[in-house]
Amino acid sequence: MAGVFRAVEVVPADEALAALRSGKFGAPDSPVVVKADGLAAGKGVIVAPSRRDAERAIADLAAGTLVAAEATKQLLIEEALEGREVSVLLFTDGRDYALMPAARDHKRIGENDTGPNTGGMGAITDHSVLDKNTLDRIVREVVEPTLRGASEEGFPFRGILFVGLMLTAAGPKVLEFHTQLCQRRFQFLFLLKTGMVCCESDSRNSPSNRVFSIAITACAAKFVTSSICFLVNGRTS
Repeated sequence: MAGVFRAVEVVPADEALAALRSGKFGAPDSPVVVKADGLAAGKGVIVAPSRRDAERAIADLAAGTLVAAEATKQLLIEEALEGREVSVLLFTDGRDYALMPAARDHKRIGENDTGPNTGGMGAITDHSVLDKNTLDRIVREVVEPTLRGASEEGFPFRGILFVGLMLTAAGPKVLEFHTQLCQRRFQFLFLLKTGMVCCESDSRNSPSNRVFSIAITACAAKFVTSSICFLVNGRTS
């Protein structure tokens, strides 16, 4: 599975500059992602267009000027990936799994993916989010090895798995794993008819009934307060 993960270093804030300059993250003019390791309400991520901008981002995060200082005791330095983001979501009993429709989150504040990242500006799913060949590759190279590896290491995972990926020119790359239902991408997917069996030992991989759905997420203060979901299949919720 090594080829599906990006280069990443997790270091104390005072060691972040050395990690950035190690050569692991490309040439000086290569884009780099800098993240706060702690809870930052989705706003602790800076996509820096160059190493110099990444150095400035490290300084700003370490100083506590962008997010709470408690969140920046450790920083993540990551390879920047270019492509479309997609989330693959599934139920599993530790062996078998049932896929939900793929979804995409929108994080940047401006039109056409411009401006700083936010905690999320909504999510969408339809057939264009992920084609069958790419989904099959993600299942083969990420989902099934992950479930198999967890079982082989003595902790078969049973529950809900959320895999965040970037679809790059070199293929799908894993950004993150989640095991929670509070992500906005789940909120509207539950309104879709999927016909899935959740977390039972006989839950075989079953196809889902895909329709078009949009989630508009309303935020107050630092966290999500509500979502308004629309289903374009003859009904509105």
